[in-house]
Amino acid sequence: MTTSPPGDPQAALSVTPLTAASPAVSPAAPPDADLVPARRRRDVPATVVLLTLQAALAVGASFTGLFIAMAADACSPSSCRFGFVTAGFYVGVLLPWVGVLVAVVLAVARLRAGRPAWWVPVVASVTLLSPVLGSAIASAGVS
Repeated sequence: MTTSPPGDPQAALSVTPLTAASPAVSPAAPPDADLVPARRRRDVPATVVLLTLQAALAVGASFTGLFIAMAADACSPSSCRFGFVTAGFYVGVLLPWVGVLVAVVLAVARLRAGRPAWWVPVVASVTLLSPVLGSAIASAGVS
């Protein structure tokens, strides 16, 4: 191998041929599908389906939570504590969506880190039972 002195214009024009030791790799080449584990390929669609299912169920849970407001229909200002009824209403209507939001944020963070995330919407779906908790809170205010 010949070396040319610094500043030589011919050195800038010389081309080094590719050999087996230096393979040409395109920087924009997609990652090889075999390098992604099969478990990871199944985790992304499973997480998306479970998050979508959780959002659909949150619609139903929030709709059910709307009926908590009717707990105070037979109340007079002296016989009921409307703060409890209001708190139960908000718990029943808003808490399912808080669970969906937290699940989406955590699932995206775990998927970006390459960790399994299918279990996040499963655990967060506990918030879908919030109309039951909201009803209990509202019932405590109705006498």
